[in-house]
Amino acid sequence: MFKETYKYWMDRANYPEKIISKVVVKTEEQKAELEGFDVTVVKENGYTYGIYQITKNLELEDTDIILLPTDDTYCPNRWDKYLYKKFTNWDGALYLEDGQNDINRELDNTLTMPLLFMVMACMTFKCLKQLNKCIFSPHYYHFFSDVEALHNLYDLGLIKDDRKIDNKLFHHKHYYEGLRKKDASDESHYGNPWYHDHDMLYERMKLPVEERLRTITNE
Repeated sequence: MFKETYKYWMDRANYPEKIISKVVVKTEEQKAELEGFDVTVVKENGYTYGIYQITKNLELEDTDIILLPTDDTYCPNRWDKYLYKKFTNWDGALYLEDGQNDINRELDNTLTMPLLFMVMACMTFKCLKQLNKCIFSPHYYHFFSDVEALHNLYDLGLIKDDRKIDNKLFHHKHYYEGLRKKDASDESHYGNPWYHDHDMLYERMKLPVEERLRTITNE
């Protein structure tokens, strides 16, 4: 699935030669299937921890753009050219429309339902450093970390939301939309991880943003 999705993104990129890709998987067997990619194996502690193992070691130019898609997200044509243009006069994060959030809802730093979340993180490296090089906190196993991430950026004044203006869809084709079949990996995320992450969100959101960022890495 990753290889098919990666090709989809590269085929639609305007400047593929400028893109550096880093991949996180769970097993050595998965890594062996991805010869030619820069792959890190993170076997434990869930999705958010795996992402942090990549971001914590990044050293880039402050203006470099970081994009974090999953293997079930899909891009519009010339998506990279669009991002370059959006960051020409913006040094922070961009709230991308993924087809799941209510585009008519404004982020107001509350936790009223339905929750707003940021499935696909997109930001400058300078912005990542302001998040202590951690986008989705490893306090969470899989769920709700994107809710905290969006609120952290909002509290810092670092999120730009042009979804209504741009009409660009970076579609998250999740199984609960009926856009793909539910698999064993999906099943493994539910149950105790969901309840743990739900409770973690409401505990951490009691903290001021400064304390959330000080403790974001769970180290």
